[in-house]
Order: sequence, then C-alpha cells, then structure tokens
Amino acid sequence: MKIKEMPWFNRPGARLKRKGPSSLSDAELLAIVLGRGDKNENAIDQANRVLATQNLDKLSNLSLIELEQEFKNPVKALKIQAMFELFRRTNRLNRKGFKTQIKTAEDVYNHFVDTVKDKNKEHFYALLLDTKNRIIEEQLISMGILDASPYTQGKSSTQQSKPAADQSSWSIIIPAAIANQAMQIKK
Repeated sequence: MKIKEMPWFNRPGARLKRKGPSSLSDAELLAIVLGRGDKNENAIDQANRVLATQNLDKLSNLSLIELEQEFKNPVKALKIQAMFELFRRTNRLNRKGFKTQIKTAEDVYNHFVDTVKDKNKEHFYALLLDTKNRIIEEQLISMGILDASPYTQGKSSTQQSKPAADQSSWSIIIPAAIANQAMQIKK
C-alpha cells in the first residue's frame, strides 16, 4: 500500500504533527527521514525491512556503501548518514557542557516562550538544573486551568520536588506562566 493510499490521519507525517515524535515507531520516524519509497515498497515498508536486520545502533555505524546496499538508493543512504552525524555532533556538544545555562529570569522566559505561547491551559513545568545552572531536563508536571493546577492542590513540597530528586538536580526553576516570573529553589 502506498502512503498516499493510507487515510491522511494515519500517515506518519500527520501523526507526527498531531501527536509528536514520541508517538511514532522507529520505522515511521525513519520513513519520514527517507521521504518516499520506491516502486516496490513504500518508505515505511523500506524502513521496517532495514530495521528487521539492523537496529538503529547498528544502522548508525554502517558505512555509506553499506547503507546504499541496505536502502538500494544512494540519496537515501546519504540522508541517513547525515542524520546520524548530526546526532553525534549534538551529543558531543551536550557531553561537553554546551547546554542552555540559566542566569536570569529572562533566560527562563526565552526558554519557555515558544513552548507555552499557544497553550490555552496553564502548564506547570519544572526546569531541573545542574550545579552550573545548565538545564538537565524540562518536565511537564501538570496541565490545569487558568487559576488552578491539579498538581499543586493538596500536595506537599516533598511530593512536588520528587522529579528534581530523581534527576539529582542542584536546583529547580518553576516558571509562573501568568506573571512571566521564575522562582528558583535551592536544594
């Protein structure tokens, strides 16, 4: 079956837009990178065929010639090799400490502005930082309404700080979305 013959709401690209990348399988994400299949198989079938013999870790270590043999297409092999090289470079930057560092409330605002600008409900986030105020993780704690959040009602401060303890963070920033302020709580 060609992807064009699939119902539009089941196509990988449409599901990626609606539900985000975590809702797609490895094969569907790989199919999006591939773009299209060939006359014998669609991009999803092609990705499934390759992933049946090569998991993503093995695929990332294949040479360009080996990728061409797997995908039977030099352009697709180039796309896959470029994708994995971008992953390596991103990981290298993160390992060397080139993460977003939070120094002021404006830094917090700039970090979240694009995330929350179109939300119609209050989103309660925790921004977990290391000892150098670099972001370890951003966690969505809860979604509420404009004047209340189910997370904060009736919970102790110990329960509210559990995500930070799980990640061994040095500090937590909890942005107040309505007032555009941030409060930093030191351990």
